[in-house]
Amino acid sequence: MGIGKARAIKHARQGFTLLEIVIGLAITGMLMTVAAAAVPAMMQWSPRQANKLSVEQDLAFARYWLTRDANAAESFTPLAAPQYGYLEWRDFRAEAMITRKVTYSYDSATDSLIREERQDNVIQTSLPVARRILGQSDVQFTWSPATYKLVVSVTSTIEDAPGVGDRARSETVVATLRPREEYAVSPPGETPAPPPLPGSQTYYVSGNPTIISGSLASGNGASLHDIDQSYYVVNSATVGGSKVVNWWCSSGVMSAPPTISQIEVRFTGKADKNNITMVFYVKDSAAGFPATPASGFTFTEANTDTTRSFYLDAATLAYVTSLPQRQVTLKVVATGSATFSLSTDQVIFIASP
Repeated sequence: MGIGKARAIKHARQGFTLLEIVIGLAITGMLMTVAAAAVPAMMQWSPRQANKLSVEQDLAFARYWLTRDANAAESFTPLAAPQYGYLEWRDFRAEAMITRKVTYSYDSATDSLIREERQDNVIQTSLPVARRILGQSDVQFTWSPATYKLVVSVTSTIEDAPGVGDRARSETVVATLRPREEYAVSPPGETPAPPPLPGSQTYYVSGNPTIISGSLASGNGASLHDIDQSYYVVNSATVGGSKVVNWWCSSGVMSAPPTISQIEVRFTGKADKNNITMVFYVKDSAAGFPATPASGFTFTEANTDTTRSFYLDAATLAYVTSLPQRQVTLKVVATGSATFSLSTDQVIFIASP
C-alpha cells in the first residue's frame, strides 16, 4: 500500500476537520437563505400565470366569436344597455332562406359578455363568450355604417388574487361586415339584379305606407323590411272600372355614403291573380310624382314571389340627393281586371357611392 493511500484512509477514519464543518455550514446557510427567498416567489408564480392564462383565454374566445359573426353578418344594429347590439344575416339551405340574428349583451350577475343566437327568431344558443367583465363599459361596440366596419374592445379582469393583485388585459377586434346581397328573383327573361357595390348602404321603409286606393288586409311598414314571407297585403278597389291597388312609402334618411352616385329600388312581392300589371313612380320634385313611371312589369303567374329592381334616373337622383334629408318616396300601383290582393314582402333602397 502506498503512503498516499494510507494517509487518505487514516483521514477518512478521523472524519471532517473543524474548518471543513465551518465551511459546510456556511454554504448550507447561504443555500437556505436563497431557498427561503425563492419559495414566496414560486408560490406567487402559479396564480399569476393562472390569472394570465384565464384573461387571455377570455379574450381569445371573444375574438373568435366576434370575428366569426361580424364576417358573416350583413348588418349591425346598436341597442341600449345591457345589450350592445345585434348582427344579422341570411343563409340559404337548399331552397329555404334562414335569418340569423346574434345579439351581444352584458350580464351583471355573472360579469360576462353573452352571445345569443336566433334562427328565424327562435333561440338556438346563449353562452358567455368572455367572463370577468367587471362592468358594461368594459366592452365597447363602435359601428361605422359608411365603411361597414365594427370595432369591439373587450377588457377582462381578475380581481384581488391573493398575493398577486388585479390582472387585466384588453383586446380590440376590428371586423368588416359583408355587403348585403339582396335575394332577388327577377321576372322571366330579365337579368337578375346585381349585388350592391362595395360601400353601399341599404335603407328600409321608414314607416307605414299610405294607401291611396285599396284596403289594408294585413301587415305594416316592418313587414316590408326583410324577405321573410311576412307580407304587407292590400286588397284592390274599383277605380274607373279597373281593380287597383295604389300606395306610397318613403325610405329612411340616407345618411351614408357621403356621396351617392346611384340609388337602386328593389320590390319583392306577389299577386293572387295572373296578369296583374305593376308600375312604380318615384317623387322627383316638390310637386310630387311624375306622370311617367320609373319602371314596371307584369305578374304572369299568380302567388309567385317576384323581385323587380330599377335605378333612379339622373334627374330623380339629383332631386333626392339635394334634399336636406335624403329620402326616396316610392309609389306602387297594381292594376287588374278582376279583384285581387297585392302582397309585398320587401321594399328596399340601396344607396351606392
